[in-house]
Amino acid sequence: MNNNNFLPPRGFRDIQPAEAQRRQEVIQTARQLAESFGFLPIETPTVEYRSTLMGKYGQEADKLIFDFTDRGGRQVALRYDQTVPLSRYVDRFRPALPFKRYQIQPSFRAEKPQKGRYREFVQIDFDIVGDASNISDAEILWLTAALFDKLGLSVTVYYNSRQLLYTLFREAGVPREEYLRVAQIIDKLDKIAVEEVQSQLQEMGLKVSVIKKLWRLFKKAQPTAEWEKAIALVQPRVKAKFQFSPYLVRGLDYYTGLIFEVKTSNQNVSLAGGGRYDKLIKQGSDYLPSVGVGIGLDRLVEVLQEKEKKAADLEMVILVLDEKVFDYAFQVADILRRKEKKVLVYPNASKALKKGLKYALSLGAKEVVFLGPDEKKGEYLTIKDLDKKSEKQIKLSTL
Repeated sequence: MNNNNFLPPRGFRDIQPAEAQRRQEVIQTARQLAESFGFLPIETPTVEYRSTLMGKYGQEADKLIFDFTDRGGRQVALRYDQTVPLSRYVDRFRPALPFKRYQIQPSFRAEKPQKGRYREFVQIDFDIVGDASNISDAEILWLTAALFDKLGLSVTVYYNSRQLLYTLFREAGVPREEYLRVAQIIDKLDKIAVEEVQSQLQEMGLKVSVIKKLWRLFKKAQPTAEWEKAIALVQPRVKAKFQFSPYLVRGLDYYTGLIFEVKTSNQNVSLAGGGRYDKLIKQGSDYLPSVGVGIGLDRLVEVLQEKEKKAADLEMVILVLDEKVFDYAFQVADILRRKEKKVLVYPNASKALKKGLKYALSLGAKEVVFLGPDEKKGEYLTIKDLDKKSEKQIKLSTL
């Protein structure tokens, strides 16, 4: 049988019980927290009409939409995100405003799969529709940061504004029709060097004088008082750090004002992003001011699992080279454990040394301790660092 018969399509995946359980725990935490903030759940179809989705995200994003013709000859597409379907939902049902909604469902994008990024992914969305005040901005930021607090993750919220960004573009002399292309290139600054970004801007036809002026303006840019008010309302209530970033763009076309991205403070992994989109959602003929956030469940769970794995990793596995020194091995283990080290004594002796080393590596141990007659007699330990492949000897009395 072809091995491909056992594999899902590229970018799609099976989720095994341990990870599925962790995902459900995160979803339940998000659901309870959102409802404590007064948000209501909705669900929308996996399949939308193609015309509902196309033209809302920008040319590059539109290329990533899975679209097809159904058996009835209708042009349809898989849900790309949950914000545009929310727009259709609001125009159809016209809920009381402000409408505070949360939604936890899969979306689909035909992009290149990478770590934590798949063609089918689940997003946790929080949105407030029908209010233009910075109070709603603050509440979305508060709810988002509170979720990461609940999950025990240290994060930094980087924020900016599309209005400020486009003002800087105008002052620098960027042609209006090139705003989006320039923004998409600048958005790569956290992935590639400044020199490469400048090179790409020149390749698209931007003058060197315009690029230099743009960098000067970026360095002088400051957040407005309105954003700072929103941050000031949230900061004392959460552990997250907030940092103004004039280079932050956010890729989708529909953002109009405040934009933000949430990254892990130590790994710099992007976990969430959102902002204000006041020209997307309609109720009848009127646009409704709106603000929201999308949190990627897949990447979030990967970060949590990595964090939990590191917390659970053994620090040392003791490999005994002679059965006669198990008493010494227990003495060493006792001293180390009293110092709150995570230590395992491998139960087999010298004849299984190779197997013991493999076992230590499989558990993620940082070091192995070799104990034989010489170590017992001299009251010392031989320690091997499994990452650096180096060995050292230390006296028992120095532990």
